[in-house]
Amino acid sequence: MNSRPANIINSLLIFICLISIYGGLVYRFYSLNRLGLIISLILAIISFIIIQYVRLLANKKTKRQLPDEAENNKFGLTNFLLLASYFLFLLFCFYILFNHRTAGAIISPWQLAPKYFFIVYSLATLLLIGNCLANKKFALPLVMFHYFLSFSVALIVYQLGYGYDSFIHQATENLIAKTGAVAPKPFYYLGQYALTVIFHKITALPIVWLDKLMLPLLAALFLPLALQRVLKSWFNSASLNLILILALLALSFPFLIVTTPQNLAYFFLVLAILSGLHCKNFYDFLIIVLLSLASAIIHPIAGLPALIFCACLAVYHSDQVKMKKYAYPPLIIIAVFILPALFYFLNRNLAVAATNDNLTPNGHQPQLNMPGQENFILNFVYLYGFNLKFILTLLALSGIFIAYKHRARCRILWLYLAMSTALLASYLITAKLPFAFLINYERDDYPQRILLAAGLFLLPFFILSIYALLEKIAKQNIFII
Repeated sequence: MNSRPANIINSLLIFICLISIYGGLVYRFYSLNRLGLIISLILAIISFIIIQYVRLLANKKTKRQLPDEAENNKFGLTNFLLLASYFLFLLFCFYILFNHRTAGAIISPWQLAPKYFFIVYSLATLLLIGNCLANKKFALPLVMFHYFLSFSVALIVYQLGYGYDSFIHQATENLIAKTGAVAPKPFYYLGQYALTVIFHKITALPIVWLDKLMLPLLAALFLPLALQRVLKSWFNSASLNLILILALLALSFPFLIVTTPQNLAYFFLVLAILSGLHCKNFYDFLIIVLLSLASAIIHPIAGLPALIFCACLAVYHSDQVKMKKYAYPPLIIIAVFILPALFYFLNRNLAVAATNDNLTPNGHQPQLNMPGQENFILNFVYLYGFNLKFILTLLALSGIFIAYKHRARCRILWLYLAMSTALLASYLITAKLPFAFLINYERDDYPQRILLAAGLFLLPFFILSIYALLEKIAKQNIFII
């Protein structure tokens, strides 16, 4: 994807962040009625213009890079057939999913999706890999389509909606759209409510569809582009970079399939994490700040680590030696204790009426899981999914080893490892809290959310491991059938 469409998409992301931040603040301290909508848009537009001016200044100081090798590719009959074949299989995948929708209560969409869906999806993926090798100019938009297909399975199969959280938030957003506000107003969820309600009032699209489509669509649009920017600054092979972006879907990103405040906050955190890997000037850092603020105003479990990460990144790029020496330890200590402290006070305030006989230990020990009596494909899917934590641990350790071997060029990655370790410690502390205000089977939810945030900071190490694997496969220059 050339620079102009990429800049347009990046500008769209900035505007979305600004709407979330200003809309959330206006809603918290006033209302999202007509006047609140106007105030939010005016503040967002003024800030957007200022940020674009900063971008122009940054571009003047930075020399433009040469065009990608993808721009020089010729487009012949083979390329056309690859492109057309992929779209046919992509449409067939959507057709299969739409023909197996249900309004019933099912445990998994794979209960209804036929076995041959996996075959069609696999063939579509193989054709996409072919396009990544032959049609680099069109490959990234195709990867975005593939991301959307992968993230929208639950969206399509579940006619009424996936999970119960989304119904609660949609009801709240509908009420805010009608009355301007819903009491009480917490300091979280505000960013998602503002985004949904403001875009509903601007476009007149139904809130239920804005809410359902928001996260899968945003993730499919912005995540591949963010990954491409990182990989382009790290590696030279455009083809392997595109295949790596596709391969990262194997990490599953389960939080991107349904729009909830926690999931949306994770999404902005992921973009902030990726953006930090190629931060070169004040404009780049400003984007990371916006992403972190958007995450924070949506949900603190992702937002607070994002803000601490911003502070660490500012220290990393600072020219002040004393700041680098003395600022990191307190920031890491804050990262360890801020979430457990918040949960401690939350538990103390809300657990007054809870009875002690319901208390059970939080957390569970990881264990190797085996699938049940299903068909071969579902057995493999569940075997992989149940044991994904072990796979990610191996990838992280491998990536840390690779980063250590190239430590002179991977210095910034130790900041990511420090953040991940701090959040892991935060998880272990939080897991000891009783969470007496929750029912037994939900008491591990909040610690697990912190653990997921810790895992997200290991994403650069996952990338290093998978790229090293793909590079070794590419050097073999053979196909295994």
